[in-house]
Amino acid sequence: MFLQNKYTNCYYRIIDRAIREGRTKLKRTDVGYVYYERHHIIPRCLDGGDGPDNLVLLTAKEHYVVHHLLCYMVSETRPKILLLNAFVRMAYSKSTGQKRHTPRSYDAVKRLISEKNSLAFRGKKKSVQMRQRLSRSRKGMKFTNQHRQRLSEVRRGRKHTNAYKRKMALACGAREVLLQAPDGSVHQMVNQKQFCQDHSLDRATINKLVAGKRKQHKGWKLYGS
Repeated sequence: MFLQNKYTNCYYRIIDRAIREGRTKLKRTDVGYVYYERHHIIPRCLDGGDGPDNLVLLTAKEHYVVHHLLCYMVSETRPKILLLNAFVRMAYSKSTGQKRHTPRSYDAVKRLISEKNSLAFRGKKKSVQMRQRLSRSRKGMKFTNQHRQRLSEVRRGRKHTNAYKRKMALACGAREVLLQAPDGSVHQMVNQKQFCQDHSLDRATINKLVAGKRKQHKGWKLYGS
């Protein structure tokens, strides 16, 4: 069920120590009171039962740590998402606003949230409403010079498809022009520079053709003219 790795070993060391100590849940007013939380050794999302053999008493810190460890103990997508959800809910409760994370664990939570979302939404198309919300949230956003430089370094050398270039050109206000090739076929031209390179045409002459100052260039002409 669990992967054989250092996280699983650490998980069972904590569980075994708690079992050996024979812990008991006491009332707060009792002598020797220690706050414990019940933990399912095999999580319920992995079909673990509620019987005494699958329950152990852990301190709040231990409970937090073992749920963090569980996130690295499975590889299947569905169980991993469920365990990540459980850890995120433990790290921050929206109902009470109670934060239980430390600076180090908060960083872990943020990275795991990102991983969970990546697993949950991989390959899924965003709805129109979601795209609109993202657009509104980013409207007017200004990037610092350092952020712009990092984006530039990340994107350096990246090659875009012709379809992506066409989409971006139209988004920036480019005009789509229909040209008829010498063989009679019709082509759409949005990115003029790329189009001229692909078809060995002179860009300045194509500019004149589109402006109506020339009738044809190497047999190419405006469609319908």
